[in-house]
Amino acid sequence: MTMDPLVSTRVSIRWPPNAATEDCDVLVIQGRTGFFLDLRIFVDGHQRQGEIDWATAGWKKLLPASADGQPRASFAPLIDSRQCAPEYTPSPAADEDKSPPADEGTFTTLPNGDVLETGSMPNPDVPGSPIQEYEEVWRRLLLPKVVKCLILAREDDKVFWGRVAGWEVGMGVDYQSKFWATRRDLNGSGEWKDVVGDGKVDGKRRPLGETRAGDEDPPKEGDVITTEDGKRWRVIENST
Repeated sequence: MTMDPLVSTRVSIRWPPNAATEDCDVLVIQGRTGFFLDLRIFVDGHQRQGEIDWATAGWKKLLPASADGQPRASFAPLIDSRQCAPEYTPSPAADEDKSPPADEGTFTTLPNGDVLETGSMPNPDVPGSPIQEYEEVWRRLLLPKVVKCLILAREDDKVFWGRVAGWEVGMGVDYQSKFWATRRDLNGSGEWKDVVGDGKVDGKRRPLGETRAGDEDPPKEGDVITTEDGKRWRVIENST
């Protein structure tokens, strides 16, 4: 099912009965295929400022609406910074299923246009990362009339890059098994500016510097392209 592309920032997160807070700069980009990249970086002033709180990339799937008609969706990451971290041990489900807990949310549009997401997920701030109910408020950013989406996966599925309109996110695991992430935003002058990281992995160039959505004879979904650094990338999405 084709979805509308979106770019969202998070306004707040709440673990009831605690108050809502926000100590991260969060950006989520999602293409028409439902593939998403979600990057959460601790804000300046936080004791871990500039570090990754959570970064995931994977597939969003629409679920049947809730009993009161609200949209629902599940998220299945192909890469997860917390699963890569040895200290992160989410609690298993009650039926002793050892697979990661399902990430599902229900979405309610608020009067001001923001979107309230509710559901249950591991709380990494509590020892043992137990499954707890959460509330996240999201603000969708205004997109141009023509939205170009390009999402690539490196051939070994350890690195993902995505661009939706004027936002770009990359993340992956390097050859020392360290998780990294970068983000760039397109400014009003039409220049890409680094927001997180510098986009360099093993001294190589960004894959999206060589391939852009909407180019003449663009690569198609499922194609494999080779960038100037010799790396091979699978095209997950290239749409306009």
